Amino acid sequence: MKNLFKKNSLLKIFLCVVIAGTSFSCTDDSPVEPQKESENVIYYFTGFKNPVTNEYEAHFCKMNEDGSNRVSITQLSSVANEAQYSSNMKRLIIGGYSVMDIDGKNKTYLIGGHAEQSYQEISPNGDRFFQMYHGRCDIFDAVDNWKKREIFREGYASGAKWSYDSRRIIYYNLGNIISRNADSSDDRVVIYQYDTTQMTGYAGNVYPSPYEDKIFFERQAVGKNIRELCVMNGDGSDLRVIHVYSIENGFRGFADWAPDGKSVIFEKSIDKYFTSIMLLKLDGSATTLPPKRYINRSSRFSHNGTKILYQLYIPDASGSNKGRFVLQLSDLYGTNEKILTPEGYDDASPGWASR
Repeated sequence: MKNLFKKNSLLKIFLCVVIAGTSFSCTDDSPVEPQKESENVIYYFTGFKNPVTNEYEAHFCKMNEDGSNRVSITQLSSVANEAQYSSNMKRLIIGGYSVMDIDGKNKTYLIGGHAEQSYQEISPNGDRFFQMYHGRCDIFDAVDNWKKREIFREGYASGAKWSYDSRRIIYYNLGNIISRNADSSDDRVVIYQYDTTQMTGYAGNVYPSPYEDKIFFERQAVGKNIRELCVMNGDGSDLRVIHVYSIENGFRGFADWAPDGKSVIFEKSIDKYFTSIMLLKLDGSATTLPPKRYINRSSRFSHNGTKILYQLYIPDASGSNKGRFVLQLSDLYGTNEKILTPEGYDDASPGWASR
């Protein structure tokens, strides 16, 4: 991530800590004792320019859900734009290059991966993850000290995700949805097949629930620019269409399941410049939150399902692409919005952890 701070903002920053496990301050006041940790904790990555060393720093951190008590867990070599957390918040992978525990310990740099060109996904239980690279899928397991092993090669395989039990890999290929056993290259099942005679139902953007055996996905409908959002069981049964939209102002991906399994949130196109977050219940009812210009694919339900956290880009007053990335919190319907990121910081890749 680039350094996007205004020069005059640096005069207002006083870095209270540079040691992992201590609190950050963005004021000119003296350091204060860390505040009490709230019930719902947010993990995230932050970047800032240290006014003492004049160097740009990156840290993996946590804070309370109101933005207080920003604590550095560990310092990193660069800000992670593509960090992923396991659903149980046991571990995370950072840009495909390394994996570590949520407390910053046991950090392991991966050998033999293709981080820059690949897509990676950590399992819900945090004990394994895969990388997909040009149709090849490699598994890294904690029990094997994160050594790479190839599980399959399949041309045009894309958009892979883990099943809720961390045992199967779900992906789409030429309009079909495939389920594969992560421990057996022979166990491959087509759980959804599009209609080749009518050329409709071409599937993509697959999002299995991390909580139960259900899959949310997008498919082509009858009509050139019409798409459908569907939900089905993990074996392909009980398929239901829950939302229909046109591609000009519809689904942009990056869906997240509510903890109760009754709804999903995802990015929705409004027009050429604006996007929003849509709350879509599995009964088909939908709510579109107030549009934003720079929502950046990080929408997350809180663990109690009552709030939404997302990453936002705020340009500077001149509009010269020297703004910054912030984390913003709101309720389910877009009200009570609050920016959690102090002036002078870039925050990215949020994840919730309930205490």
